[in-house]
Amino acid sequence: MDLGTDDSGTDSDHSGLDSEESPGTHPNAPSGPVVVAALLGLAIAGALGGVIGWGIIDTLCAEKPTLLQQLLLNIDGYTARVPSCDPYRLGGSVSGAVVAAVGTGVVIVLLLRSMSEWRPHHPDRP
Repeated sequence: MDLGTDDSGTDSDHSGLDSEESPGTHPNAPSGPVVVAALLGLAIAGALGGVIGWGIIDTLCAEKPTLLQQLLLNIDGYTARVPSCDPYRLGGSVSGAVVAAVGTGVVIVLLLRSMSEWRPHHPDRP
């Protein structure tokens, strides 16, 4: 008799899954509410990172002439060239959102893995 078959002649599966558990789920997979909370936290962190990036660029970028340009306005024929800060604000908010979301994503993955390692499971399972 082959060790991989049982008395009925079919291949026996000793993967450790119970009959009431679906074959696609891992015993230590995070539950639905935990995953939803993780995704919600990721979205909030990305939004806050975008707001912080926008605020930093808004603070650093000036849409009015500098003091030197204001003094030079007294000279005939001089016009102060002041660029718009909107593209810089957009870049700051996108980069801030990406950095915050990636950092939060790393923390979330580590948190979910640690939660799955510390969850007790049945001794028959690997």
